[in-house]
Amino acid sequence: MTAIQDIRIHAPVVIAEAVCLIVFCSLMVGLRFYARRVKNSRLGLDDLAISLALLFVIGMAVTILVETGIKGFGYAASEGDAGPNHPDANVAGWPTELLQVPALGCIKLSFLLFYRRVFTKYVAWEFTWVNYFMIASVIAWTICFFFLLLFLCGTDFAAYWTSGETEAKYCLPTGPVHMGYAISDVIMDFLTILLPIGEIWKLHLPTRRKFAIMCVFGLGAITIAMSIVRMVIYQRALAVQFDPDSDEEYLTTLTTYFSMLEAGLGVIAACLPVQYGLLKSEKVQSIIHSVHSLTSLGSRGSSNNSRGISLTQSRAQSQRIHDIDGSQVSEVGLSLPANAAVTAGSDIDMDHFDGQGIVVHKSFGTNEQRI
Repeated sequence: MTAIQDIRIHAPVVIAEAVCLIVFCSLMVGLRFYARRVKNSRLGLDDLAISLALLFVIGMAVTILVETGIKGFGYAASEGDAGPNHPDANVAGWPTELLQVPALGCIKLSFLLFYRRVFTKYVAWEFTWVNYFMIASVIAWTICFFFLLLFLCGTDFAAYWTSGETEAKYCLPTGPVHMGYAISDVIMDFLTILLPIGEIWKLHLPTRRKFAIMCVFGLGAITIAMSIVRMVIYQRALAVQFDPDSDEEYLTTLTTYFSMLEAGLGVIAACLPVQYGLLKSEKVQSIIHSVHSLTSLGSRGSSNNSRGISLTQSRAQSQRIHDIDGSQVSEVGLSLPANAAVTAGSDIDMDHFDGQGIVVHKSFGTNEQRI
């Protein structure tokens, strides 16, 4: 196994990561807002939280680009601005580290606030209070570690990167602080992602649909995977921090690289559940059908067009089901399954109608149902 001090992430890789995450994270947040607009859904606190997270992630990326430009990241210590035999590269990694804490906090808050947006009714009071507790815990975690890392050496900030002796004399034990930060990050991610599973399992849906919904919500597991990777990197880097054979500049580049990756993928993962609904919107479906028709054979294209016209006409017609002698009959002659509609306000199995695009509006207090 390659020793942690032998891993080299060079400047071009660092620059590529920062630029790509700026682009992709901005694109994903933009698509999130577009999904809200398409679905005529109001913006919420979860959208505000992910917007703040995006700003912090962009700040991290810009800081990394600047530090790489002055050879603080991606270069050997002898080539960097710190000079040879410099005991650490905290002067480069510290600003990025500070920005990562609120970025991760806002990502976690975005997930938790999204749960409150989805589970607005008919949820157990325990879920509501646990959600409130988690929100308060994330806010406290963010504030605590931000100021702990900011004042790691009190107000003598330069002691963090002047020398190993100065750091040991004037600063808190940096190893335990960083490991506590990394481990607590993993724990908070686990608790955040596991929170909605109980409520999803209570839904009156087929088991396969419950698993499908859990998979959508479980996209946040990406953040868990990256936080675990970063925790392992932290642990191994701290173990050889002052090893004379290790290059502190490359070690800091490695930890910063994975910190940036965790924050960027966290923003992307937080946006995916919202964009899942975008795939089913009429505008996106229209684009998909248009692309499909352009790539299909002429015969299939004409068949699809005629089928689409028929579907549009069937939607435009006003269809009513009348209860005649206990049997269900449609005015347009649509044959219905025996269990299509029993009484007004009852649950209806709509699998039979999904392919025809017919929507049922249940009317209470009457024996009619409009489909």
